[in-house]
Amino acid sequence: MGILYYFEKVVNKNSLYFKRSCVVLVTFGTAILPFRRDHNYIETMFFVFEHYPKCTFKVRISTNKQSYNNIEITKKEKLLQQEILAKANTKLLISHCGQNSLNEAMYAGVPIICIPDGGDQFYNASIVEQLGIGIYIKVDYVNRNYQNFGRSLSFAIRDILNDKNEYQNKAEMLRENIFKISESRKKFLLRKIAESIRRKRGGN
Repeated sequence: MGILYYFEKVVNKNSLYFKRSCVVLVTFGTAILPFRRDHNYIETMFFVFEHYPKCTFKVRISTNKQSYNNIEITKKEKLLQQEILAKANTKLLISHCGQNSLNEAMYAGVPIICIPDGGDQFYNASIVEQLGIGIYIKVDYVNRNYQNFGRSLSFAIRDILNDKNEYQNKAEMLRENIFKISESRKKFLLRKIAESIRRKRGGN
């Protein structure tokens, strides 16, 4: 793969950020959508994961690969996602950002890297960025730039798993707020988005 030399320089530096073991949950559901059909995007993603050896990546995605190194691959249709997210050492969710995954991550106070693949996932990914609880990675389906995708993913993992990061703080604050209020999830979420947008506009 042409990106190998480039990533050796980038991800080796990133691995210095971690002082303890962690778990990263990676789940893209069972539907076979564009991102999940592209073997090179999936290979690039796994390559990046290998270079964060102090984290275990629990992955559910359609692939012929078997578990290896720090990557645990499952083919199960039903994953104990809530249980995994609730564990203290689960530091990050990487997902297509479907509504269920978004809700579960918010309730667990876990930051998200969104790689949307269709439907309302793009909107949900924008919500994640507006709330400051994660990073939205756009996939180029026209030019198929795997190097840019890998670089964006590697930097996103580094930034979120850094011990001193705002994503984790905001995810935990959002979780606390969710449990304090009685209004519905939808109303609360929309209100937080509106507040975030107003703050951004006010700062411009």
